[in-house]
Parts: sequence; structure tokens; C-alpha cells
Amino acid sequence: MENNIKFNKRGEKFLSFMKKYGYYIFAGLIIVAITLTVVLTTTSKGSDLNIDTTPPTEEVDAYALKFDLPLADCSILKVYSSDKLIFNDTLGWFETHHGLDLVSAKSSDVLAAAEGKVTEIYTSDLEGTVVVIEHNEVYTSKYASLNSDVAVKVGDTVKRGQKIGTTSASAKNEVNSGAHLHFELFMDENEVNPADYLNIEEK
Repeated sequence: MENNIKFNKRGEKFLSFMKKYGYYIFAGLIIVAITLTVVLTTTSKGSDLNIDTTPPTEEVDAYALKFDLPLADCSILKVYSSDKLIFNDTLGWFETHHGLDLVSAKSSDVLAAAEGKVTEIYTSDLEGTVVVIEHNEVYTSKYASLNSDVAVKVGDTVKRGQKIGTTSASAKNEVNSGAHLHFELFMDENEVNPADYLNIEEK
């Protein structure tokens, strides 16, 4: 009889406990079940994914293009100057100078400063014979005061160091300088100082 009374008391306590806290226990079990379901489903789907482990391709920086000397063992006869006036002894006045005048005692061969495409060849009284080469759709190099028998034609793709012509005194605005190369460089169609891109010394 005593056992029955104890059992009944325990049952009453359990029922009372469940009435008081059963809702919270039930809600907690549902949350745990939902969490486990989400974790297991995500893990299963993740194992079926095709993950590309190929490292990303690095973009080529066209602005980092390096230029070689357009004349072997050359030196600067006249510097680039876009803001200060330099005396032109051929014309007898001071003027800005939009390129480098280069000379070499060892070779008269004018070389492509970098790989590119020949976009223009023309002759004018002031500049002489001119070859223009476009590089990487960013840079443009211009070679003036060349001999008229250039070694390339418009549309040619030239390699770095390829001969494109020879120096001469065909630029009448600099004829007193003798046979030389007048070299100009442009970045995004804006004039830049070629000396900033070439390893060269002033004569």
C-alpha cells in the first residue's frame, strides 16, 4: 500500500513538472531536431558540389610594360622638356622638346623598344621619316628623323629589338644635330618622358 502511495506521489510530481515545464522541453527538442536536420542537409549538399580548386588567373598589367633602348649603346643628345625651354641651334630659338634625341657611336640601327604593331609611317619636313608603333593598346612609341628606307610597313607586328630603320638627319628642325633618333613615348595618348622608361645616360 505504501509503495502505491509513493508511486502515486511521484506520478503526481512528474505530471505537475510536465504541466509546468513540458512546453519548454518540447520546444527545445523541436529546435534541436531542426538544427540537426539543417546541418546534415548542408553537409550532404556540400559534398556533392564541384569546387574549382584552380588558382585565379592573374591579370596582365599593361602599364608595367618595359622598354628597351631603341639604339644600341646610345646616349641622350637632347633631353625631353615639356615645360622648360631648350635652345634649338638649328632654328635659332628656345622651344620645348617633346622627346629624346638619341645618338650611338656603334650603330645606326633603330630598334623597336617593345613588341607592338606599326600603325603609321610618314615623312614631313620637320620630323623627317617617322615610324609609329602601338604597344598593348596603352603605349605608343614614335621614331623620327629616320632614313626614308624603313624596314617595316604599316600593319606589321614587330618584336622587341627588331630593326625598323636607321638614323639620319632627315628632321629639318634638328638638322644641326646630325644623324640621330628623335624618340617620343605616349601612355594612353598622353605624352610622357621616355627617359623615365629607358635605362639611359645623358651625353
